[in-house]
Amino acid sequence: MLWKGLKWLVHHTPLKQIGHGLRWFLLLPPSRLLGRLVGFGFLFSSWQELKFVTWPTRNEGRRLTTAVIIFSIIFGGLIALVDFGLDKLFKQILLK
Repeated sequence: MLWKGLKWLVHHTPLKQIGHGLRWFLLLPPSRLLGRLVGFGFLFSSWQELKFVTWPTRNEGRRLTTAVIIFSIIFGGLIALVDFGLDKLFKQILLK
């Protein structure tokens, strides 16, 4: 009922008081208005784009995940080693 009243108000208010863009926006049905406010167009487009993605097989996914984990461990160890070395160096230089 509120929607019909709002629609009537928009139709019977002079265009110069509302503005053409706002008037067009208010005349959308509530479902499309909500969709525009929430951004369902973006979500729909993203879902359509996912259809073009070539997904890896289970074996490829497991192999790539293992490679990422190994790389992360090696890189984390390297950063820890450099941090430990710089800590010892600065303690010797600054705390002498």
